[in-house]
Amino acid sequence: MSAQYSGLSTLTPVEIERRRMERTTYLHGVQIPSLRLLGFLLLSVCIFIHDIYLTKSFSLARFSFLTSFMVAYSLISWVILYIYYLQVKLFDLGLFFLVFDIGVWILVIYFTGGEKSLFFFLMTVRAADQLGTTFKRVVFFGHLSVCSYLFMLLYLIYVEQRPIAWVSELPKLIMIYALNLYIALTARTTEQNRNRTAAAIRMARDLIKQLDEKSRQLAESKAHVEQLSRQNALLLNSAGEGIYGLDLQGKITFVNPATAHISGYAVEELLGRPMHGTLHYARPDGSPYPWERSPIFATLTTGTVQRVSDELLWRKDGTSIPIEYVSTPIREEGAIIGAVVTFNDITERKAMERALQQAKQELESKVEQRTSELQRLNAQLLTDIAARQRAEEALAAEARFLRTQTAVAEVALSSLRPEDLGPPLLETIARAQGYASGGLWRLSEDGQTVRLAATFGEGTASFIGFTQDLYDPRSLVSQILRTGEPAFSNRVQESVFGAHPITHSLRAQAVLGVPLVARTGRIVGCMTFADTENAERFTEHDLRQGMILANQVAQALENSELFSQVNRLREQYRIVTDALNDAVFTLDSHGRFTFGNAAGARLTGYPLEELLGRPFSALVTPEDLPILLDRFYRALSGEAISPHVELELIRKDGSRIPIELSMTNLILDGRIAGRVGVARDITERRRAEAQFKTSLQEKEVLLREIHHRVKNNLQIISSLLSLQSRNIKDPYIIQMFRESQNRVRSMALIHENLYQSADMSHIDFSEYARNLATQLFRS
Repeated sequence: MSAQYSGLSTLTPVEIERRRMERTTYLHGVQIPSLRLLGFLLLSVCIFIHDIYLTKSFSLARFSFLTSFMVAYSLISWVILYIYYLQVKLFDLGLFFLVFDIGVWILVIYFTGGEKSLFFFLMTVRAADQLGTTFKRVVFFGHLSVCSYLFMLLYLIYVEQRPIAWVSELPKLIMIYALNLYIALTARTTEQNRNRTAAAIRMARDLIKQLDEKSRQLAESKAHVEQLSRQNALLLNSAGEGIYGLDLQGKITFVNPATAHISGYAVEELLGRPMHGTLHYARPDGSPYPWERSPIFATLTTGTVQRVSDELLWRKDGTSIPIEYVSTPIREEGAIIGAVVTFNDITERKAMERALQQAKQELESKVEQRTSELQRLNAQLLTDIAARQRAEEALAAEARFLRTQTAVAEVALSSLRPEDLGPPLLETIARAQGYASGGLWRLSEDGQTVRLAATFGEGTASFIGFTQDLYDPRSLVSQILRTGEPAFSNRVQESVFGAHPITHSLRAQAVLGVPLVARTGRIVGCMTFADTENAERFTEHDLRQGMILANQVAQALENSELFSQVNRLREQYRIVTDALNDAVFTLDSHGRFTFGNAAGARLTGYPLEELLGRPFSALVTPEDLPILLDRFYRALSGEAISPHVELELIRKDGSRIPIELSMTNLILDGRIAGRVGVARDITERRRAEAQFKTSLQEKEVLLREIHHRVKNNLQIISSLLSLQSRNIKDPYIIQMFRESQNRVRSMALIHENLYQSADMSHIDFSEYARNLATQLFRS
């Protein structure tokens, strides 16, 4: 069997599965489709015989159509199964076409009227291609064919209303069913033979695999034993410890090289000799060492593992060395057959133990010497610890005070309104410093009274607004404001300050007060804090911390008041600038708008929120931009330039308007921080100037015309005088006429020079004199 099925045992599971898939594919892709084609061809022959000899109704067109349909169906199903059988995973494609075959057969029977003839013969042919399949499949298709035929008969009866002879049809059904059962039984027998053959093959394959596995395991075990033998030999030869074996009589059966080296014997000298008489025959003092009292003897007799940490091994040269060893019994099937002894030379360890003992004694003496010194250092350490604790407490207090300062600074930045800043500052200090209550007092403008502006603590709210005289002897606040010095009063109920109504009502045991001093040195108020439990609560340290916090509070209040004044001035400035018709603006050193009024927004067309931050160069025409940038940077550098300039402004909608710009430097903290400017729309002024210029030109033309006409009239007068003088014989009168004519010409020349000159308010006298002399000379 091994020779017969040796080829099967060499197949891997992947190869077996591959071959099974090849067989299945061949069955459904080649064998069954070929049987299907053969079955339909046989059916065509049966139809031909049926139509000619039984029903006498043969139709070549119907026969050709049915035959072509069945052949085409067989070939198409063959191609689909051959290509897609392995690719379709949702259902069995081969089983699908086998079931579909039944429908094709029933349709053929229906169209040919086969129910009236030997239909069972056709069913027999149809079932013949199932012989190579399983029993379950044959039974399924047999019942499917019978039921399909029965459904067709019912369709003919109830739908087409055909008469059916049940006497002849029932024998057909019984014959078809019996024939299918016979074929199913035949298929079952074939399937059983095939299964038995497959089972025998699987059994042979399993036996071959088992034999191969046993052979492989045997070979591996043999190799493992050989490897263990080599490893044991290597371990024995390489071990630094002495190892030897004994039989039940105490004779040495094996030794390793380390044993021979330590004992001074050769390996051959030790094998077979009694171990005890060779290596352990005497005690350290030289007295005999009986074999029966040896721990190794106990191992061989009782089977217990013996561990000995201090024994001698006698060498071949008669010297001894200290060793420690472990004896372990060797058992075979539960019986003791010998022992294995492993030992180490502990000569160096013994020397180290002696050295350690000596060092221990020296250490003990040194410890005694250091004990007194440690006691002294311990006392000093306790003193240092106490000092450190005090320092840590002081550091913790300072850290708490720093946190208080930080909290006060945060509160001071949270609001810039004086009326909202006092209560949170007072509460922050009181809570951080652990005070029970506190009060913020403000000095009046006349310096004669003091008013409680804010409080903190239980039962203090009712005293807000309390006013007292600055010279009240019962008030610690009055004393602090008069002297300007901080003060505290412990056990205040026993002092004169205990009679103050607020101190008495709050039952304060200790009170601390610090003045609030402005930057100018003027006292503007004070802060008081009280403790209701510890009558010795306050110290000079509290005064120093209180003054630091009071300075913070005073600066915060002063800053908030200054900010309020700045806000009022800013609001007044905004009202004034918004009331102006001219645009007022400021620029930073980069030429960006930082302020603008409502007139500026109207002038540029930009809302103020869009104008602020925008560079002024975006609002200047390209023609004027180089000149304006040059003036801007020259002014920032400190150069004196003319503050006035006229240019065109580009509005948001893109239109241009003429403006008159006046700018000067913005000085902050002694340096030039930007520019301040006023812009005025001069559109109307430009329009008026243009109208005035046009009117002036018209008048100038009119005046030139008047001068021209006056000159012409004077020329006529001169001509008339010249004509008149020709009729006069008296030389004196002629001379008078000529003088008159020359005067007229001189006046005409003046008018001629006026309307010909570029400037009608002046004439060139030298040109006038030259022309006048020329005319007189000609006359």
